Amino acid sequence: MILRKEHPFCFISLFLFGFIFCLSNCKKQDDSVVGNSNVEEPVVSDLVITPNQIHFGYFQDTTTLFIKNIGKTAFDWSLKEQLDFVDFSIVSGNLDAGDSILITLVLDRTDLGSSDKTFKATFENSHDFEEQLSIRAKHHIEEKLLLEYPIVDAEYDNNNDVIIAITSQGELLLRINPETKEIDVLEVHKIPLCVSISPDGKYAAVGQSGAVSYINLETFTLEKIYSTNTRPSDIVLGGNDWVYLFPDNTGLGWKWINCLYLPSGGIIPNEGSHVWGNNKAKRHPSGNYIYAVTNGISSAGAEKYDISEGVAKHLYDSPWAQHFNGNIWISEDGSRLYSKGRSVFTSSQDQNIDMTSQAELPADHIFQKIVELDESMTANKVYAIYYTMEDGFPFAHPERFIRKHNAHAEYRGKIKMPQFLVPDGNGNGALYP
Repeated sequence: MILRKEHPFCFISLFLFGFIFCLSNCKKQDDSVVGNSNVEEPVVSDLVITPNQIHFGYFQDTTTLFIKNIGKTAFDWSLKEQLDFVDFSIVSGNLDAGDSILITLVLDRTDLGSSDKTFKATFENSHDFEEQLSIRAKHHIEEKLLLEYPIVDAEYDNNNDVIIAITSQGELLLRINPETKEIDVLEVHKIPLCVSISPDGKYAAVGQSGAVSYINLETFTLEKIYSTNTRPSDIVLGGNDWVYLFPDNTGLGWKWINCLYLPSGGIIPNEGSHVWGNNKAKRHPSGNYIYAVTNGISSAGAEKYDISEGVAKHLYDSPWAQHFNGNIWISEDGSRLYSKGRSVFTSSQDQNIDMTSQAELPADHIFQKIVELDESMTANKVYAIYYTMEDGFPFAHPERFIRKHNAHAEYRGKIKMPQFLVPDGNGNGALYP
């Protein structure tokens, strides 16, 4: 093999050539970057809305915002399209560079309904820029009839579509029209304890300690005050010239139903067995009977009284182990009895089947009970408010919804009770159960 010796000059030449090539190439790249006219600067809108988010609270209907020109030349501006719920004091104009204009916004709540709505408004200018305004509006329609008085007892008169209620505040009787929300007030001169409406809706009887106030509902006047010797837990106006006063559980000794004969004012005790006291009583739609159950005793059954001849006559008690749990309601056609313990019983003139178990309204727990109940044959529904259940235990306050059932005691959904709007003093507020 022959080895050839390279001359040092060759290596120097190669090094210089590479260095020059690199400098030349880098310069070309730099020149191309500097001379590139295709790189665009970021485009910034000269139309600005301040603030760009508006919040109308429950009690706030007016607010303001600014339209600004932050560019270097004047432009025309306008609201792209008008909104149904908000009126703008100015919807178009011209702004010089650096200028701004104040706009007032007024909320129209007419068609909002109970809602928390968010909608957009778009502004544009003659430089082809657009900016969006976000608007949030809270609105609450009060569906409840708010009363100034605490209610002691009440009954619904479906003859006249009114509620007759009593309140201990001011010793008053109220006639409430739920449709028109009109309330008529009548003073009864003594603390009322319970109230009953006659079957025809023409009269009401108010039970008081040692007295009964007899009210003409057509003229809405106090027609007469009767003296009694009892403090009633419940009262039934029979529609037969008699009023039946069920005594409370104060005092000692046997207790009897006070049967008050309206034409004379005379009082006669019921015939047959005495009562325990503190009863809840309901008149049967036939007008011939009263069903009553002792309030506050969960294992108590029901008692049936014949009032067809005036004085209440004890007929018989419910069969053993048929518990009504302290309250009773009767169906519109008189064929069923509903108990506080959710049981549905048969109502019959045949003692063998009267007050015997028929069905049970479903619940979340076997111990859950009913606060109040009513039935509508027209709607084929039974409406009930239950006591709450928390951690598997019953509590003594009502649920926040009404349960619906059909005539066969089958669950058919619930109606949520409307909430209460409480203002915070700053134009907004919060909804509470």
